[in-house]
Amino acid sequence: MTSLENEHLSNDTAASTNVRSANPEDSLSPVFDWKEFPSLDTPRLILRKAVPSDRTGLFALYADEEVMRYMPLDPFESVEEADDEMSWHARIFREQTGIRWMIEERATGAFVGTCGFLGIERQHSRMEIGYDLARQHWGKGLMPEAVRAALDFGFGPLAANKIEARVDPDNAASIRLMDKLGFVREGLLRQHEFEKGRYVDLAAYALLKSDFDSLPRPSGALTAPAYEVQLVESRSEWPNRFLKEKARIEQALSGFAPLLGLEHIGSTAVPGLPAKPILDIAAGIDRLEGCDDWIAPLAAIGYEYIPKNEVPNRHFFRRGEWRKGTHHLHVYEWNGEAWLAHLRFRDYLRAHPEARDRYATLKRELAALHPDDRAAYTRLKSPFIQTMMQEAILWEARTDRINETE
Repeated sequence: MTSLENEHLSNDTAASTNVRSANPEDSLSPVFDWKEFPSLDTPRLILRKAVPSDRTGLFALYADEEVMRYMPLDPFESVEEADDEMSWHARIFREQTGIRWMIEERATGAFVGTCGFLGIERQHSRMEIGYDLARQHWGKGLMPEAVRAALDFGFGPLAANKIEARVDPDNAASIRLMDKLGFVREGLLRQHEFEKGRYVDLAAYALLKSDFDSLPRPSGALTAPAYEVQLVESRSEWPNRFLKEKARIEQALSGFAPLLGLEHIGSTAVPGLPAKPILDIAAGIDRLEGCDDWIAPLAAIGYEYIPKNEVPNRHFFRRGEWRKGTHHLHVYEWNGEAWLAHLRFRDYLRAHPEARDRYATLKRELAALHPDDRAAYTRLKSPFIQTMMQEAILWEARTDRINETE
């Protein structure tokens, strides 16, 4: 078993260094607006916002003396300390001084650890990274995968020029991780912090954006930017592709929890609308809990279940490789609010070419303005979509009244 893949980082010290530069306007290159907590996907992991159910995993992580060996804190003694930790995570995000992701294993949904940034100094485009990993997951290579995703976000939407790390010189596993990810050791901070009754040295590591951009991508990684917006013009074959996929899914789910409906949704469902080349399909089920019955048969036809705890009214499956998915299957409760909203929006755009064309123009403009920032592209579409949704509700109500009088 390897030793701890955990960086020695003083949270309180790092968080206090950014008070002067908390104004978002101080950023040299503002990209991320801090309105919504971002989720990151890797082949084996999901980096996401903390939810209340994480308190158990977080407590177990920080109650482990081996995990805390190189940390400035004493091991946790109560689950309430985990609650306080998650409250602190929420606070630094609100204050825009840091961001901390919970790391979840994609295949099992298990809590793995945490990672994120502290001490964000906008004036200097600089921040500090920290991470920790539950002991039962040591030796699997999970932390390099998680930290690479965080670095992508740090040098991308967060617009960092330099990402630093402070590592205990005795923490061999963390030093190996720094070396593996291309960090450069810049020196030794002698007796830099007073922890657990003694002064400790910290090794100073850093990675520049120019260094990161020149690093080879890990095996199996995409050559395209992680947040690239890939928009193509409407294709005539999309409706037929949906019908073929619908037949495959119906056959796969025959004999399992009842499938109440399959609908083509998203931009590929609207003729004349440019879209990302991904087929979005909505599947209706009586109760979302019944979706567990679908995981195995859908896996047999190439759909991987992707837990997304931040979207509680949906289950999500992807066909295709990570970041190269060709089909997205969204499972909603049949005739529930989310199910009806998707169909209403699709049908409104199909019936109103002028609205469709306005949406198409907006999508093309945003893709041109933010070609490497999918989050900004999606976020900036939202006001238009919300307006169209309100118009769709009124249109549907008028249509229903007309049908009732005929």
